[in-house]
Amino acid sequence: MGIAAMFAVLAVFGGFFFTLALHLQGGLGESALRAGLTFAPAGLAFALVSLNWQRIGSRGQPALIAGGFAASAVGLLALAFLLRGGRDGGAWLYLATALTGAGMAASFSPLMTAVLMRVPVTDAADATGVIVTVNQLALVVGVATFGTLYLNLAGRLPLHAAAGGFRAESAHAATVTCVVLAGGALAGGMLAIGRGAAARRQG
Repeated sequence: MGIAAMFAVLAVFGGFFFTLALHLQGGLGESALRAGLTFAPAGLAFALVSLNWQRIGSRGQPALIAGGFAASAVGLLALAFLLRGGRDGGAWLYLATALTGAGMAASFSPLMTAVLMRVPVTDAADATGVIVTVNQLALVVGVATFGTLYLNLAGRLPLHAAAGGFRAESAHAATVTCVVLAGGALAGGMLAIGRGAAARRQG
């Protein structure tokens, strides 16, 4: 279940960045630079959490993982609320992306460590290869799955950003996709909780 939870967090990670970038540029008409800067809080939050999560003792790490998935879901639901109706979200958008990024780091980094720590030393090389493959596959699947959902709901991207009624269509697509992404984060959290319970039973 640990591998499945890792797959979930990275699939959501890939889908989040890809679909929001499409909406910011295609739906709201933002430049590539401005759209990229919108993700800066998420990147900074991800980095800060990734560098400091080990300060929490081993007893608190299962709760950190579950809390990370929950924070990601809350951040994504906040994005869905902020972007509805073609709004740009204002300053709250940066806070929502930061919360989403922090949650993803809080779930992914300690989860990967917990999974690897239960692998025998003799199998470490094979386990590392499996995890790297799963991580890359999850990102691809996330982009393909959630990107397809967004594009199917939004319709054909216009030649000119925010042309015609595409802004509203893109906003609807982004809102629905963020809600589905939040569901994916919650599913990953349930898998992580199940993994933690199984690990405690095994001692």
